[in-house]
Amino acid sequence: MLDNLSSSAVPNLKEHLEKGVIEFLRGDIRDFEIVNRSMRDADIVFHEAAQVSAPLSIEDPAHTDDVNVKGTLRRRVSLTNLTRVTTN
Repeated sequence: MLDNLSSSAVPNLKEHLEKGVIEFLRGDIRDFEIVNRSMRDADIVFHEAAQVSAPLSIEDPAHTDDVNVKGTLRRRVSLTNLTRVTTN
């Protein structure tokens, strides 16, 4: 799990971390290197990173675009780099 904890905290993950259900890596979806590292051994990727606050999107639309659009693009590029698909 990659999360920058902008709207959460590690104690919220405590039970899952103790059970070994998840691995946690603190980082940001906009950081290409950490996205690559977090996806390196992943079998499945659920992309749920987003800046979802309407007031913040009005106050700082560039930040919202950076997280929601460019962050998604960085994750997509990382996935493409890790997965090679042939259509033959």
